[in-house]
Amino acid sequence: MGHVGAGRGRRSPKSGQSNYFVGFKKHTISGVVRWQGRWRVIPLYSQAHGAQVADVDRRLSLVEGVCDGFPGIWPVACVLGDRGYISEAHARRLREQRQIALLLHPRKDMKPPAGTDVEGCPACPCGERLIWEDYDVQDGVLIYRGDPAVCRRCPLAGTCPRQFEFDAGQSEVFWGMVPHHSQLARQLLRAFRPRIEPGFHTAKNQHRLKDFFINSQPLAETLCIISDIVETLDLLADLEAEHPRMTKNTLQQEIQQLELWG
Repeated sequence: MGHVGAGRGRRSPKSGQSNYFVGFKKHTISGVVRWQGRWRVIPLYSQAHGAQVADVDRRLSLVEGVCDGFPGIWPVACVLGDRGYISEAHARRLREQRQIALLLHPRKDMKPPAGTDVEGCPACPCGERLIWEDYDVQDGVLIYRGDPAVCRRCPLAGTCPRQFEFDAGQSEVFWGMVPHHSQLARQLLRAFRPRIEPGFHTAKNQHRLKDFFINSQPLAETLCIISDIVETLDLLADLEAEHPRMTKNTLQQEIQQLELWG
């Protein structure tokens, strides 16, 4: 979406494209819902801003827009994003004030917390890799334990507490509520992060947003809302075609399930 009076921003390097563009950018936070054994992506909340506005400046307002706009309907426990949305301050605010975990792949130039390996995993006094177990909301600490198979033959087994606590705020990207190196974080990023990108391509290409020329941010935001509605209606039409007698009630039940978000 563009117009000569809109913001001028830098584009992510891609073959055949210029380094800069003029227009508006659509920022969307999407949710995933499981339907008949398949995960589906639904746009929840979108904003439009001039191209000069950095992506990271929009992430916090997107998440809080969903939390405040869908209270009790769409619980948010975890948010996945790309490296363009990295902000320690935003991640800390989501963790401390909203109890929401932010999962991002660290940038290559970022260093893990002191005393950890290259993935940010801490070690016990004997140098063995620890296993992340939980996050203590009240104290803001990550709880780790030793590997039972390793601890049984450890020379410090008689005195070692076998449970360790670390301040989650030492690194909101490597640690936070759900440490990046943990099995849970890896599974979520691998399973759901790739599902979001096709929605962006749908809005840009199938809905032809890239071909609209508009001259104000309010018009751009209206167009984003229309695009999200069309995408949601397309999804519901697909579900109705697959299971015409079950769509009405079951979709709401799937959205509210606690298996993923609880």
